[in-house]
Amino acid sequence: MMLFQNRKPETEEVDTSVAVDRALRHAAVKDPYALKEQTQILENAIATLEAAAQGVDAIGAMIGEGRELTGSAAATENKAKRALIAERYNDMIEAIDTAAKAASANGVNLIDDGHDEIEINLQEHGGVKLAVRHTRLTRGIGGFQLSPARDAFDGDAEIEQIRKELDDAHARLDGLAERYCADAAFLAERLAAFAA
Repeated sequence: MMLFQNRKPETEEVDTSVAVDRALRHAAVKDPYALKEQTQILENAIATLEAAAQGVDAIGAMIGEGRELTGSAAATENKAKRALIAERYNDMIEAIDTAAKAASANGVNLIDDGHDEIEINLQEHGGVKLAVRHTRLTRGIGGFQLSPARDAFDGDAEIEQIRKELDDAHARLDGLAERYCADAAFLAERLAAFAA
């Protein structure tokens, strides 16, 4: 009885292409020029996302103020007081456009009346892309479509219509700043990985 036989061990064929691709991508990222370029792309994207999140927060505060103003207008019958509230409301919706246009970094704005967006190829994930699309947060068409107070809040119908528009705008903002912050945090992790 023979305990040991001279057998050739069975070998399995292994696909090494994935490992080779990963090594090549890792080597490409460690190239100083490629590393600097990828780092700059990530830093710019993070700054843009942070600016957008700050803009969303500022606009959200203005929308909240508008809701308070319409509530105050609805609560009074005094026409002079309603007219003052309407004037403040009109100033506030103009400030929304200003805040949206100011929310840019490195010439990219994700919330104004333009069409900028971010798309980043994350090399270490084999071509996975992070795409952040533009969201128009201005008061006009394509944005919130907030009506100005044309009749100085003289009638309840105008107040109710504007209140509904503000509620819709508030719903549209819900969670947007958090998504921008989450994307920025994700990119910050990638940036840390590139630097390591």
